[in-house]
Amino acid sequence: MKDKIQRAGIYVSSLAVDGNHIDPALGRRAKRNDYAAKCIELYGKMGIPNIGAQSGTIRGESLSQQVDEIVKVYTEKYFPLCQRYEVRVLWELYAGGPNIAAGPCEGIESPGGALPGPRPPTIVQTLQRQSAKFSVT
Repeated sequence: MKDKIQRAGIYVSSLAVDGNHIDPALGRRAKRNDYAAKCIELYGKMGIPNIGAQSGTIRGESLSQQVDEIVKVYTEKYFPLCQRYEVRVLWELYAGGPNIAAGPCEGIESPGGALPGPRPPTIVQTLQRQSAKFSVT
């Protein structure tokens, strides 16, 4: 497939891995996370440098609890694979619910006072900080 794409003169910059990555139904979450992990590996092997993905949502849970779940999934399951296969995440901050990614993360301190004032970091900043540990940009 990779050779056919290259011979056709097509450059694939990204492919989507849609879905709720923090689905509260653990069976569905595991299936989504496993699928995303396989996509990261496949895209890396095909030379596709980016995946499009979302944060996900857990309706009825607090922002802080959702942020914890998002950071856990991406840090434990996706970022190590992204580093291994040299794939970056193009992150859509919405998955069928309120856009929690731009909201503040309560109880998370700004690293080294990088943010002015008392405003805590957003989920985007939190994930950026986590991804930096894996050399994923």
